[in-house]
Amino acid sequence: MNLRNGGNVMIFEFGNFRLDIDVESTKAFYSKHEKTVIEDCGCVNCRNYYEAISIVSDKVKNFFNSIGIDPQKSPEATWWDTNEDGVAYYSIIFHVVGTIIKSVDIYKPVGDGGYQLINENFYEIDKGFKVGFTTKAVLVEKDFPQPCIQLEIEAYLPWVMN
Repeated sequence: MNLRNGGNVMIFEFGNFRLDIDVESTKAFYSKHEKTVIEDCGCVNCRNYYEAISIVSDKVKNFFNSIGIDPQKSPEATWWDTNEDGVAYYSIIFHVVGTIIKSVDIYKPVGDGGYQLINENFYEIDKGFKVGFTTKAVLVEKDFPQPCIQLEIEAYLPWVMN
């Protein structure tokens, strides 16, 4: 949900997450980077993600569009499993130009410097599509604008590959 527009910066709330996002800078980054997830890997699981993410619900499409992300240009889309109904479970990350104003942490510290993901702290955009945000960004492109926050997605997407 977009709450305020102040130039390029917009305040969004997704459940317990309150974010200050520079939508235009985020959109500009994804526009100039032509590399898609299938160009990085090309395995059948990444190709399925690339195709399936283009047929998600309007709620999910609107979510990506509202924060300036091209969903086919993820730096990491990890396939975990496909169930007997042909639904594939993915973990996906993206980067967004902005800061976290308020949030629940989607990671808890474990061991010596490690972290464990806490799925219960994610916000559901639509059935089978949850998002969380963190400042613990990984795989950030060298030229990604700062400040950077990481969007983490847990998604159930249709298996569309033959």
